[in-house]
Amino acid sequence: MKETLFIVYYDLGLGGVQRKVVEIANYLVKKKPSLSIFILLRKKSIGFSFSGEVISDSIKVVYFEDWLKLRIPFFFPVFVLYETLVLKPFAIITFSNSPSLSAIWSKLILFWRGIVVIVNEDRYVPQEVAKYKFAPLRRILIKLFYRFADQIFTLNHRLASDLARAAS
Repeated sequence: MKETLFIVYYDLGLGGVQRKVVEIANYLVKKKPSLSIFILLRKKSIGFSFSGEVISDSIKVVYFEDWLKLRIPFFFPVFVLYETLVLKPFAIITFSNSPSLSAIWSKLILFWRGIVVIVNEDRYVPQEVAKYKFAPLRRILIKLFYRFADQIFTLNHRLASDLARAAS
């Protein structure tokens, strides 16, 4: 039986995180051929061909835009929860705070499954979050829910300190 892993992010357009997502997925299926990886993305990227980047048919992309054609704010967490319920991943790897919060909520709602959530937070700094829509709400949600992540990775000590201050 194949094990399932989710990687959750916004899109796979050009950029450092996008490259990380593809490299992590390729590395993991090479190391463990029995692994199925579903990359859950909020939106499709224009000008990026995922098919040429992956090394295995065990890596699949699921788009929120295909799942829900209507543009309803705040439904991305419902999408992540639904896919978690149906596909039953043992772990979720996330990048950035919105996908991370969605994964943590899925973990908490489906607590009996023991899902491991790994957060990779490359951009959390107070100045960056202040630019986001609903910034005060994001700060509160990070403070309340990041403590339930199993592991949080940052790029450096300063980011780790900023995140620790925000979450305490």
